[in-house]
Amino acid sequence: MAVYKDKNGTWYVSARYTNWKGEADRKVKRGFQTKREAAEWEKNFFLENAGNLDMTFEAFYQLYKQNTKAYGLSCCPKSQKV
Repeated sequence: MAVYKDKNGTWYVSARYTNWKGEADRKVKRGFQTKREAAEWEKNFFLENAGNLDMTFEAFYQLYKQNTKAYGLSCCPKSQKV
């Protein structure tokens, strides 16, 4: 587990992983109020980037919803909305 405390009292995560290209990469996320929040984010990060297909449909849909919302996208074009 790579969860550390900042000088300003918040927690951050420093995670090393292998990206989709097979290259070693590092992700740092800062600003968590508690160590538990930081550890939870790290766990979810590794689950999302696991690169396997052992994901339930509901977990896939939640991930899809987060990604489309983050980029301001809709699930279907305006012409196809009911």
